[in-house]
Amino acid sequence: MKSKRREIFPEMTVEETCWGLKPGEGESILLAEAARYGNQKDLGVYAIAAAANDLAAHGASVVGVSARIMLTAYAYESRLKAMVAEMEQAAEEQGFQIADVKVEICPVISTTIVSVTAAGLVKEEEMCRVFDTKAGQELVLTKWIGMEGTLRALEERKEELEERFVPAFLKQTELWKKYLFVQKEAEIARKYKASAMHTITEEGVLGALWEMADSAGLGMCVEMRELPIRQETVEICEFCHLNPYELTSAGCLLIAAEDGAGLVEELRRAHIPAAVIGRFTDGNDRILMRGEEVSYLDRPAADELMKLFADEKEA
Repeated sequence: MKSKRREIFPEMTVEETCWGLKPGEGESILLAEAARYGNQKDLGVYAIAAAANDLAAHGASVVGVSARIMLTAYAYESRLKAMVAEMEQAAEEQGFQIADVKVEICPVISTTIVSVTAAGLVKEEEMCRVFDTKAGQELVLTKWIGMEGTLRALEERKEELEERFVPAFLKQTELWKKYLFVQKEAEIARKYKASAMHTITEEGVLGALWEMADSAGLGMCVEMRELPIRQETVEICEFCHLNPYELTSAGCLLIAAEDGAGLVEELRRAHIPAAVIGRFTDGNDRILMRGEEVSYLDRPAADELMKLFADEKEA
């Protein structure tokens, strides 16, 4: 492995079964876990992004990750090598270390599963907690909803999508992989005194909105027309019969801030797309607005991406 961090010990070897962190003075170790399943060579990157982003949303600096890759009985070694190479490249670009990778063949599964544990360091007084959200604060969303789900749908249904869309359209979508991590915007939000942050993973933006409000015991009012979404996501989701608002969205970050417009301006100066989409309120009503039309947020449903794998199983 190329990426190395001085906080991680011992040196990674095939035989080594454990790894640890050496925190600095006043620092605590924070852990996050994530798992992804599918047939893409970037599967490990999505799992790493989900776990690393959870740490960043809590104010932690990501130091290292370990991964367990479970392969089907018919998996090719070349696919495994490509997967690990993609994971190492992502870690190197983000400045943390792949501390451990374990691989096993599991004959009872029908698709690859990657499980990741990410470790980071945080000073307790700097830690963000999702329940620290306060009524009256504005809600900021970074980047575009449905990014991860769109990418994974593209990779799972590539042959079908290539028959429907021109190559330039699909190529443009594939470039979104560089947006999967949120460390940069999380750091800006912390400096801007954001009180809470939350990632958007399974169950999509609607699920994340519910979790953020429910954790703080608050209501919210969100203008759905302000949710940023790329046209590529709209069209690929329409083709695959997926709801982009309930689609996993690694790379997006929800932020609670007193001055949402000011934070958006700071993020845009750093070339990070962002928008104020609503605010938190007293009470329990979680209101979704579309102009004059009013609806209420329900408890999150299962992630839409599950439909792709259900269709494959039935085929």
